[in-house]
Amino acid sequence: RDLRLGLRRQRQMCIRGRLITAVPKLQLLVGSLLKSIPSLAYVGMLLGVLFYIYAVMGVFMFRGNDPVHFYDLSTSLLTLFRVVTLEDWTDVMYIQMYGSDAYPGYADYAQAHLREGSWRSPLLGAAYFVSFVLLGTMIMLILFIGVIINSMDEAPADREAEERRTHTEEDGQIR
Repeated sequence: RDLRLGLRRQRQMCIRGRLITAVPKLQLLVGSLLKSIPSLAYVGMLLGVLFYIYAVMGVFMFRGNDPVHFYDLSTSLLTLFRVVTLEDWTDVMYIQMYGSDAYPGYADYAQAHLREGSWRSPLLGAAYFVSFVLLGTMIMLILFIGVIINSMDEAPADREAEERRTHTEEDGQIR
């Protein structure tokens, strides 16, 4: 409830701004973006749960082969952030698929001496990373966009209801 009150205050402050009030479409856009923040927080929490589950799985499955990327939970979370941003995620996947010995330059990493061995797991590595990329990037992006679009669809109706309330309070009757 406090979050909604805070968002309403921020929205009112933005509406009072000259630029936003000068362009009604911009006012509608800003209002709908502010309204979608609580729903975006839920999508963010869902993304956090997804990261945690995959990070724990990664530590248990790949730690012995690749301690550089999956030594502990924090390293695994950082690696998954790299994967979800699509920054050389195939390199991390290939280390799991073909083994750390087959990856050129792997022995030069500082934590490479911590590995228990080098083994190949092509199916497991491919399934893990492809599923994470699909869930983490594509589906979450679609959820974020869906929440914002839904909020933008509801914004005109909310604006009309707000205008009715304002007119009712001022005139005592509905127009």
